[in-house]
Amino acid sequence: FSITSRAIIDIDPPHYHLPGTIEYFYNHNVIEKSEKIIIVESPIDCIILNQNGFPAIATMGTHAIKTKKIIDLLAKEVFICFDQDINNAGLSGTMSVSNVLKEYKIKHRMVVLPREDGKNDVAKYFKTHTVQEFKNLLDNSIVVDKFKAKKTSQDILTVDGSEKIICPFHGDNKPSLVIYYKTKSYYCFGCGKYGPISEIT
Repeated sequence: FSITSRAIIDIDPPHYHLPGTIEYFYNHNVIEKSEKIIIVESPIDCIILNQNGFPAIATMGTHAIKTKKIIDLLAKEVFICFDQDINNAGLSGTMSVSNVLKEYKIKHRMVVLPREDGKNDVAKYFKTHTVQEFKNLLDNSIVVDKFKAKKTSQDILTVDGSEKIICPFHGDNKPSLVIYYKTKSYYCFGCGKYGPISEIT
């Protein structure tokens, strides 16, 4: 079995998981009802996404992804949306889950939550952002195989075929607007503004 919990105050790490494995994902039954599935780490994040109309399941720690029930995700549009942590634990968990999904040839993408005070998770995100803003994040999700994490002085995450710049639409003090050259579009992970690349060139 696996036991998981989330802190009710703003501390790091926000999630706690005792070692163990489970046969099913948290909220596993939503898989057969939906074409799109979002994988999160915490049951709380899963509940919040479902309350906002996004079908989600929770791994309750990356160890739980070993379940053989992962094959139920075949033929689904899968997104991984783990925490943005100061220590990049969520990123490491995303990569671990991605590796398992690839073993089963399950196509998937990574949803990058904007960092606020250096970190973020789904529960925190929906306190200050809208359903439409999260839909924008899904639309701008990243193919994990093309993802490269580059440590810089600002710990910027960059993606092949894109560029991260200072956002001209809000008081940006570090690069948060991503230009997607392949789709000729942009999205700001700080203020949520998006549109065609022609608006900023």
